[in-house]
Amino acid sequence: MEKHFNFNVSTAGFFINPEYPQFGASPDGIVECDCCGEGCLEIKCPFCIRDCTKEQLYDKENCMECINGQFSLKRTHAYYYQVQALLHIVNRQYCDFVLWTNNTMLTERISKDDDFWRQNVPIAT
Repeated sequence: MEKHFNFNVSTAGFFINPEYPQFGASPDGIVECDCCGEGCLEIKCPFCIRDCTKEQLYDKENCMECINGQFSLKRTHAYYYQVQALLHIVNRQYCDFVLWTNNTMLTERISKDDDFWRQNVPIAT
């Protein structure tokens, strides 16, 4: 597990970026530490996988995929689109994405993807 210095999670409200006034975002939190700066926090607790263990998630059709033993949010899933929108609207460089079930918790730090945003923002407007 990575160590962070002066790590803090604070509540977040509703953000509107003047560059994209047609969009709004409300992350589950703002994370901050001395070593990584500020990022967003997005937590998902899907009911359909509420009782899955980490091992069972390998077999489930859900938002995550396992690549080389590491779980990762599928880049084609709606949650990934949501995370990229958060990052661009809130203007942060990373999002700590958390998938929680009653039996396990998976986390992934997702970086801002400017190319993805440029390709998809015209579709959403």
